[in-house]
Amino acid sequence: MTELTACYDTNPILIANWKRSAREQVLSSMTCKPGRHEAFREAEIEERSN
Repeated sequence: MTELTACYDTNPILIANWKRSAREQVLSSMTCKPGRHEAFREAEIEERSN
């Protein structure tokens, strides 16, 4: 994230919002088996907490 903010001279919050939006759009466009979306969401929450 630091490299992206330096490269594009932008705010890290903007990049984080873009990343979250991209993930949500990918998830909404995919057909998932029941439970897969929930597992992905849990992994995303864990990643944010680290």
